[in-house]
This record gives sequence, structure tokens and C-alpha cells, in this order.
Amino acid sequence: MKKLNLHQIVRNTTKADRILILFLIIFCFSLIIFFNRIFSNKPSIHIYSEGKEVYILSLNENNQVNIKGRLGITTIEIKDKKVRFISSPCKNKLCIKQGWKDSGSIICLPNNVIVSIGEYRKGGIEIDAITK
Repeated sequence: MKKLNLHQIVRNTTKADRILILFLIIFCFSLIIFFNRIFSNKPSIHIYSEGKEVYILSLNENNQVNIKGRLGITTIEIKDKKVRFISSPCKNKLCIKQGWKDSGSIICLPNNVIVSIGEYRKGGIEIDAITK
């Protein structure tokens, strides 16, 4: 069996082989960059009131925020990389009962306040007929 060194392998490839190899390398680097952006460790909280983004906060910093909604003031607490609703003027208090979250969304429909963890939508969030 004949051993080939790297120089012989490169010399024996065709132009199409080199283009294919280059394409695969670029494709792999693109995938790495794409997945790095999706799964980045920069958690943020986007808070929307009445369809408009009012705050972008870091999930890494403990904080307490008051947001004016349709019915009144909603208070949100950020602590230990989690977020929750502390108080809200809505009747059923389902947003408060959701408790601490570290991903996804917490929504107070009656007061029209949305807390989205790690998600960003340019220009705010769209509210459809079901949400209203």
C-alpha cells in the first residue's frame, strides 16, 4: 500500500474538489457563527407594554421595575437570573401565579404587559386579535 503525504493529496485534487472543500469549510464556519448567536450566553429581558418595547434589561443583574400598562402599574422582579411578576392590577393574577421564569415569556393579558426572556423582536411585538 502506497502512503500519500499532504502535498501529494493536494496535487491530486481537481479544481472542483478544491471548490467543494472550500465551500464545506465556509459552510461549517457559518454554522458555528449562526449557532453561537442563537445560543449566546447574553440573556436579556424585553418588556413590552401595550405592544411597545419599554425596557431591555439584563437577566444577570438583580432589579425591580414598574411598568405602566392598560389597567395600571405592574411590578416585575429580576433576581438570580430569573424573572417574575410581583404585583399587577389584573383581577385573576395569573401572571403572578406563573412564578419565577428563566426562559420563555410571562404575559399579563388584562394589563397588556409582556416579559419576554431572551427573545428580541425588532420594532416591538405584534398583538393579534387573539391577544387583544
